[in-house]
Amino acid sequence: MKTVSRILKFVGSTGLVVSLVVVSSVPTHAVTNTNLLATCNRISSLSDTSDVAIKTKVTSMNADFTTRLTNIADRTTTIDPKVDEARAKATAAFDAKVTALQEKTGLTAIQKAAIKTYAVNMNAAEKTRETAVDAARTTYRTALTSVVTTHQTSLTNATTTYQTSVTNAFATATAHCADSTAISNLKTSVKAARDIFKSTRTDAKVTTDIKALMATRDAAIKAADANFTKATATYTATLSAVLDTTSSTTNAK
Repeated sequence: MKTVSRILKFVGSTGLVVSLVVVSSVPTHAVTNTNLLATCNRISSLSDTSDVAIKTKVTSMNADFTTRLTNIADRTTTIDPKVDEARAKATAAFDAKVTALQEKTGLTAIQKAAIKTYAVNMNAAEKTRETAVDAARTTYRTALTSVVTTHQTSLTNATTTYQTSVTNAFATATAHCADSTAISNLKTSVKAARDIFKSTRTDAKVTTDIKALMATRDAAIKAADANFTKATATYTATLSAVLDTTSSTTNAK
């Protein structure tokens, strides 16, 4: 005696799982219009449940998108003031160092001029470094926002396509719920929609892109620091030579 077993497992890519109840095995001759009506009603009910679940997930996804972009903007408003404060302290400390040098007794005109030149050169070097660092950070932030926004757009489009495909699959299943293949066709259509979404989501990943942006930013900042360190060594050596030479000459007299 043949039996009829209808099983549908609907797995949404958003993590939602909706399972159809297994229709108990019954003799073929015992399948009635009542059974078919129950199947149709069940498909309709699952369609409504799926629609609500997907819309809820989409709402949550959009909220997460907004939060991510907000966090990027917040980091800018949080970090920049700290950077400005650190730079101001460094400038004050350097100015105090220069003042201390200028206030030393017994300085010659050559020494005083050397100290002034040293201060001018160091300030210019620091300005060059700050400009390079700020440019690297700004470029990174702009590119990061662009990458994240593009990523979010791709996911939104993929989600819309998935949602439409699932809705159409249920609409078709509802329209042909009396067919013996309605359940299996629904299962196949939903799985296909899910697989396409998963593939699109994987292709849209931007982790590697973001890491590349960070590496470029860090390299630019490292180069700016290295150039500043080199300039500092040169200007300091030049000043020391003048101070030491002049002092030695004076003492020799």
